[in-house]
Amino acid sequence: PEGLARTQQNLGLAYLALGDWERAESSFQSAIELYQKTHSRLYLALASMNLGNVHLRRKQYDQAETVYRQAKDVLEQTGYIWGLAQVLNNLGMACTGQEEWRQAGDFFRRSIALWRQLGEPVSQANAEDNLAEAYLLQHRWEEARAVLNQARVRLGGFEPVGRVGALLSDIDDHLRAVEAGAAKAPEA
Repeated sequence: PEGLARTQQNLGLAYLALGDWERAESSFQSAIELYQKTHSRLYLALASMNLGNVHLRRKQYDQAETVYRQAKDVLEQTGYIWGLAQVLNNLGMACTGQEEWRQAGDFFRRSIALWRQLGEPVSQANAEDNLAEAYLLQHRWEEARAVLNQARVRLGGFEPVGRVGALLSDIDDHLRAVEAGAAKAPEA
Protein backbone atom coordinates (compact mmCIF):
# COMPACT_ATOMS: atom_id res chain seq x y z
CA PRO A 1 0.00 0.00 0.00
CA GLU A 2 2.81 2.46 0.76
CA GLY A 3 4.31 2.22 -2.73
CA LEU A 4 0.89 2.66 -4.32
CA ALA A 5 0.19 5.58 -2.01
CA ARG A 6 3.41 7.31 -3.08
CA THR A 7 2.51 6.75 -6.71
CA GLN A 8 -0.91 8.31 -6.14
CA GLN A 9 0.73 11.19 -4.24
CA ASN A 10 3.12 11.83 -7.15
CA LEU A 11 0.28 11.64 -9.66
CA GLY A 12 -1.64 14.14 -7.57
CA LEU A 13 1.32 16.51 -7.59
CA ALA A 14 1.57 16.21 -11.38
CA TYR A 15 -2.15 16.88 -11.82
CA LEU A 16 -1.93 19.79 -9.38
CA ALA A 17 0.89 21.32 -11.45
CA LEU A 18 -1.26 20.89 -14.57
CA GLY A 19 -4.26 22.53 -12.91
CA ASP A 20 -6.35 19.35 -13.26
CA TRP A 21 -8.16 19.71 -9.94
CA GLU A 22 -10.47 16.72 -10.32
CA ARG A 23 -7.67 14.24 -10.98
CA ALA A 24 -5.42 15.84 -8.37
CA GLU A 25 -8.14 15.55 -5.74
CA SER A 26 -8.86 11.95 -6.70
CA SER A 27 -5.17 10.99 -6.61
CA PHE A 28 -4.55 12.64 -3.23
CA GLN A 29 -7.71 11.05 -1.83
CA SER A 30 -6.47 7.63 -3.03
CA ALA A 31 -3.06 8.29 -1.49
CA ILE A 32 -4.70 9.22 1.84
CA GLU A 33 -6.81 6.05 1.84
CA LEU A 34 -3.73 3.93 1.13
CA TYR A 35 -1.58 5.70 3.73
CA GLN A 36 -4.29 5.05 6.32
CA LYS A 37 -3.51 1.32 5.86
CA THR A 38 0.15 1.90 6.75
CA HIS A 39 2.11 3.36 9.65
CA SER A 40 3.22 6.36 7.53
CA ARG A 41 1.52 9.13 9.49
CA LEU A 42 3.90 11.77 8.14
CA TYR A 43 3.21 10.87 4.51
CA LEU A 44 -0.50 10.77 5.34
CA ALA A 45 -0.22 14.33 6.67
CA LEU A 46 1.68 15.50 3.58
CA ALA A 47 -0.91 13.93 1.25
CA SER A 48 -3.61 15.63 3.30
CA MET A 49 -1.79 18.95 3.00
CA ASN A 50 -1.66 18.51 -0.78
CA LEU A 51 -5.38 17.71 -0.86
CA GLY A 52 -5.90 20.93 1.09
CA ASN A 53 -3.90 22.76 -1.59
CA VAL A 54 -6.35 21.51 -4.23
CA HIS A 55 -9.27 22.81 -2.16
CA LEU A 56 -7.45 26.12 -1.60
CA ARG A 57 -6.89 26.63 -5.32
CA ARG A 58 -10.54 25.82 -5.98
CA LYS A 59 -11.51 28.41 -3.34
CA GLN A 60 -13.10 25.68 -1.21
CA TYR A 61 -11.71 27.32 1.89
CA ASP A 62 -13.71 25.45 4.52
CA GLN A 63 -12.71 22.07 3.06
CA ALA A 64 -9.09 23.20 2.82
CA GLU A 65 -9.13 24.30 6.46
CA THR A 66 -10.53 20.94 7.61
CA VAL A 67 -7.85 18.94 5.78
CA TYR A 68 -5.06 21.30 6.84
CA ARG A 69 -6.08 21.04 10.49
CA GLN A 70 -5.86 17.25 10.29
CA ALA A 71 -2.39 17.51 8.76
CA LYS A 72 -1.35 20.10 11.37
CA ASP A 73 -2.19 17.76 14.22
CA VAL A 74 0.00 15.00 12.80
CA LEU A 75 2.85 17.37 11.93
CA GLU A 76 2.81 18.74 15.48
CA GLN A 77 2.87 15.23 16.93
CA THR A 78 5.72 14.07 14.69
CA GLY A 79 7.75 17.25 15.20
CA TYR A 80 8.20 17.85 11.45
CA ILE A 81 8.74 21.61 11.75
CA TRP A 82 9.15 22.35 8.02
CA GLY A 83 5.79 20.72 7.21
CA LEU A 84 4.18 22.41 10.19
CA ALA A 85 5.41 25.84 9.06
CA GLN A 86 3.96 25.17 5.62
CA VAL A 87 0.58 23.92 6.83
CA LEU A 88 0.24 26.86 9.24
CA ASN A 89 0.82 29.25 6.32
CA ASN A 90 -1.78 27.36 4.29
CA LEU A 91 -4.24 27.44 7.19
CA GLY A 92 -3.74 31.19 7.25
CA MET A 93 -4.67 31.39 3.58
CA ALA A 94 -7.74 29.19 4.08
CA CYS A 95 -8.88 31.36 6.99
CA THR A 96 -8.21 34.52 4.95
CA GLY A 97 -10.49 33.12 2.25
CA GLN A 98 -13.20 32.71 4.88
CA GLU A 99 -12.52 36.15 6.38
CA GLU A 100 -11.58 34.56 9.70
CA TRP A 101 -9.07 37.35 10.29
CA ARG A 102 -7.93 36.62 13.83
CA GLN A 103 -7.26 32.96 13.10
CA ALA A 104 -5.56 33.78 9.81
CA GLY A 105 -3.21 36.22 11.53
CA ASP A 106 -2.42 33.72 14.28
CA PHE A 107 -1.58 31.00 11.76
CA PHE A 108 0.58 33.31 9.66
CA ARG A 109 2.50 34.58 12.70
CA ARG A 110 3.16 31.02 13.90
CA SER A 111 4.34 30.08 10.41
CA ILE A 112 6.63 33.12 10.22
CA ALA A 113 8.17 32.23 13.60
CA LEU A 114 8.84 28.64 12.49
CA TRP A 115 10.39 29.73 9.17
CA ARG A 116 12.61 32.11 11.15
CA GLN A 117 13.57 29.25 13.50
CA LEU A 118 14.38 27.04 10.50
CA GLY A 119 16.51 29.75 8.86
CA GLU A 120 14.28 29.88 5.76
CA PRO A 121 14.08 33.61 4.87
CA VAL A 122 12.33 33.12 1.51
CA SER A 123 9.56 31.01 3.03
CA GLN A 124 9.37 33.48 5.93
CA ALA A 125 8.96 36.37 3.48
CA ASN A 126 6.27 34.39 1.66
CA ALA A 127 4.29 33.94 4.88
CA GLU A 128 4.79 37.64 5.67
CA ASP A 129 3.44 38.55 2.24
CA ASN A 130 0.39 36.35 2.90
CA LEU A 131 -0.15 38.03 6.28
CA ALA A 132 0.12 41.43 4.59
CA GLU A 133 -2.46 40.37 2.02
CA ALA A 134 -4.86 39.52 4.86
CA TYR A 135 -4.21 42.99 6.30
CA LEU A 136 -4.89 44.54 2.88
CA LEU A 137 -8.24 42.81 2.64
CA GLN A 138 -9.12 44.35 6.02
CA HIS A 139 -7.86 47.82 4.95
CA ARG A 140 -5.19 47.70 7.65
CA TRP A 141 -2.80 49.67 5.45
CA GLU A 142 -0.02 50.52 7.90
CA GLU A 143 0.23 47.00 9.30
CA ALA A 144 0.39 45.63 5.76
CA ARG A 145 3.07 48.17 4.81
CA ALA A 146 5.23 47.27 7.82
CA VAL A 147 5.08 43.52 7.12
CA LEU A 148 5.72 43.99 3.40
CA ASN A 149 8.72 46.22 4.05
CA GLN A 150 10.14 43.58 6.41
CA ALA A 151 9.65 40.89 3.76
CA ARG A 152 11.28 43.07 1.08
CA VAL A 153 14.34 43.71 3.27
CA ARG A 154 14.53 39.98 4.07
CA LEU A 155 14.78 39.18 0.35
CA GLY A 156 17.29 41.97 -0.35
CA GLY A 157 20.32 39.67 -0.50
CA PHE A 158 18.80 37.20 -2.94
CA GLU A 159 19.00 37.17 -6.73
CA PRO A 160 15.52 38.22 -7.96
CA VAL A 161 14.87 35.10 -10.06
CA GLY A 162 12.53 32.14 -9.78
CA ARG A 163 10.54 31.97 -6.57
CA VAL A 164 12.30 35.05 -5.13
CA GLY A 165 11.53 37.11 -8.23
CA ALA A 166 7.87 36.10 -8.18
CA LEU A 167 7.63 36.85 -4.47
CA LEU A 168 9.26 40.28 -4.89
CA SER A 169 6.77 41.04 -7.66
CA ASP A 170 3.87 40.07 -5.35
CA ILE A 171 5.30 42.20 -2.55
CA ASP A 172 5.63 45.19 -4.90
CA ASP A 173 2.04 44.69 -6.10
CA HIS A 174 0.86 44.60 -2.50
CA LEU A 175 2.88 47.71 -1.61
CA ARG A 176 1.18 49.53 -4.50
CA ALA A 177 -2.18 48.38 -3.16
CA VAL A 178 -1.20 49.73 0.27
CA GLU A 179 -0.35 53.12 -1.24
CA ALA A 180 -3.59 53.24 -3.22
CA GLY A 181 -5.68 52.15 -0.24
CA ALA A 182 -3.97 54.49 2.20
CA ALA A 183 -4.44 57.41 -0.23
CA LYS A 184 -8.21 56.75 -0.36
CA ALA A 185 -8.60 56.15 3.39
CA PRO A 186 -10.24 58.92 5.37
CA GLU A 187 -7.82 60.71 7.66
CA ALA A 188 -8.21 60.02 11.35
